Amino acid sequence: MEDRKGTPAPNHGTLIALAKHYLAQRRQRDRYFPGTLFADPAWDVLLDLYVAGLENRRVSVSNVCLAAAVPTTTALRWIGLLEEEGLVQRFDDPGDRRRAYLQLAPHASNSVRDWLLNTFGSAGATQ
Repeated sequence: MEDRKGTPAPNHGTLIALAKHYLAQRRQRDRYFPGTLFADPAWDVLLDLYVAGLENRRVSVSNVCLAAAVPTTTALRWIGLLEEEGLVQRFDDPGDRRRAYLQLAPHASNSVRDWLLNTFGSAGATQ
């Protein structure tokens, strides 16, 4: 399988590893500087949902709030904005009406993938 530029498409394992490594680096930075100094909840939500999508995991709204690494009310506000922008989709849990799940819209997933590859390069992405 090739991407639009004719280069081999990256495998899911490599993309998951890139995203998880980047998220871990962001959390590690919080050990050296105040976490609120570099808060970027929208980006953390997008990255967390990207990994979940590649791993075929459902992620509840409450778990996404934790991944955002900001107060719950702040995370919910950002999730709402991401939904309004069409980047995140919400699905109710048919077994528990109190719970909802989030996932990236397909175009948002493609954008996160492209950013990861552009930022970190595709070296080794096809292994």
